[in-house]
Amino acid sequence: WYDGYKMLELLEEPGPLTDARDLANLLKRKWTYGEFRLYKETAEDKVITLSSCEGYLAQASERLWAVKAFEDKWFINIAPMCRATQIMLTGTQPEKTWLQGLQFDKNLPGKLPVHLAMVISTSEQTRIDANKSLKHWQDVYHITQVEVLGSWHSIYRDYGVGIQELELVAKADFNGDKIEVILITSRYSVVGGSYKNVRLFMLTKYSEAGEVILLNAYEY
Repeated sequence: WYDGYKMLELLEEPGPLTDARDLANLLKRKWTYGEFRLYKETAEDKVITLSSCEGYLAQASERLWAVKAFEDKWFINIAPMCRATQIMLTGTQPEKTWLQGLQFDKNLPGKLPVHLAMVISTSEQTRIDANKSLKHWQDVYHITQVEVLGSWHSIYRDYGVGIQELELVAKADFNGDKIEVILITSRYSVVGGSYKNVRLFMLTKYSEAGEVILLNAYEY
């Protein structure tokens, strides 16, 4: 795991983190924010109370929203770390990798798939999905400014008001094919607006000359 793995700072009592057993224990520990009262997107009248990743992951088949809307900004920080922890528990040492040259620099938007572009509305998503010429993140929004915060951590601003902060969470073989996979968080916001979201992406590459491939994406 890398600096983008924020789970320890989100727990009431973090505990050690040295191996897979410790990762599993983190799923059971209470969140530092305490309990969240949440409802599923398809059942707004049914409220559930969660206070740990273990409880959240049992309910995570649908998107969840906080009953108190202002708590969503805290919950979207916790949920992707819960999912990342669950995925990291499956990690093994890869035999091959073609991701070693991937740097979080000005060229990254031209290398990552279109799915990483910030999409605020369903109509915008439909438009992007229908346009097969859009293959990379930069094909959707032209990046005008890059702030490199570390080897695996950068902030990207587009020509409008969109801001994306990307950070590497973990690297390993997470799907059993012996090829390295990376977990990345992308935090989305807009200048002067209240919109905030976080997505967790699983990405890999199958050859030196091949494209970076999206294996899975999780939205919160």
